[in-house]
Formats: sequence, C-alpha cells, structure tokens
Amino acid sequence: MTSILTGDIINSRKTTNIDWLKSLKEILVNFGESPKYWQIYRGDSFQVEVKKPEEAFFVALKIKSALKSIANIDVRIGIGIGKKEYNADKITEANGEAFINSVLLLITI
Repeated sequence: MTSILTGDIINSRKTTNIDWLKSLKEILVNFGESPKYWQIYRGDSFQVEVKKPEEAFFVALKIKSALKSIANIDVRIGIGIGKKEYNADKITEANGEAFINSVLLLITI
C-alpha cells in the first residue's frame, strides 16, 4: 500500500515569478530521487509517491502552504491511496490503484 499525490499548479502561467518551482522541489526531494519517486511534468504538474499513506495529507498541506505563500500561486492536489501495481523508472509511467485514485480526485476537486 502506498499513496500518490498528483498536483497541478494554479495560475503558474499568469506569473513570471517561478519561485514556486524551487519551493516545490525543496519539498519533493525529500521523497527520493526524481524521476523514480517524484516528477514535475508539463511545466506545472507533479506526482510524488509518499510511501506511508498516513503521511499523505500532511505532505499535501505542506506543499499547499509553501506554494500559497507565493503571490498568486495555488495548487490543486489529489491524493490516491492503494496498490502500486507497476513500478517504472519514472513515476509518471508507473501504474496502479493509487495512481488512478489520485488523478480521479484531482479532476473532481
């Protein structure tokens, strides 16, 4: 059992301030190496595996508070908990129940 956070930065294209990227990377680097355990893709989206599902909500709050402290930036995060059925070299290529659930929640929030 694991948890996957899938996030999308809100208003990233409306600002020239990219301090949010540095703040996000400073948090994600704590979960292992990129791109195996976390990855930023499409410029303003990310996925990270939090191996202890009970810590997923805390990590989401940590990311949200760090990014909200930057003017005009916010983040939408879906948390998926479940099995990781396919482990790939890049987290964005891995698959399983946790990945599917995180994306479904991201879309509905």
